[in-house]
Amino acid sequence: MATTSNIERLIDVVLGKAHRSCGDLRDDWAAIQLGGEAARKELAAMGAPAVPSLIPHVEDGNIRSVLREMGDAAAAPLV
Repeated sequence: MATTSNIERLIDVVLGKAHRSCGDLRDDWAAIQLGGEAARKELAAMGAPAVPSLIPHVEDGNIRSVLREMGDAAAAPLV
């Protein structure tokens, strides 16, 4: 079941907020992208229950990608 705290944790991973820097920008970027990929898939699988938590972050391209992947499940809550 999708809980708000789990959704927020996954959003933080997608946005890179959960990442601790290793000091190398390239390695940091790669780690954020790899970790974010799994989190994006998990959020997309949650569907409509995750949409309200995603809306405040819609300016981020990765969050928009999650919403697009949700398709119809995201449409009604967004409208």
